[in-house]
Amino acid sequence: MGAFIEFRESSIVVKKAKNLNGLSVDCKMIPDAAMTLATMALFCEGTTKLTNNASWKVKETDRIIAMQTELLK
Repeated sequence: MGAFIEFRESSIVVKKAKNLNGLSVDCKMIPDAAMTLATMALFCEGTTKLTNNASWKVKETDRIIAMQTELLK
């Protein structure tokens, strides 16, 4: 998305770039991180496409509907 990422000995520092950019991500192996990416997409220029997140529908709640509901607020 364009953030500046610095790996330190015992930490990671992430700093926002002037502009964040949308991206396409296969979320099959990172379904929980996809929720964070969906929220970050609100602040990006361009389109963000998250694919292979069907497991969201079989979690404790339908996360697709939940994210849609909350992001539309």
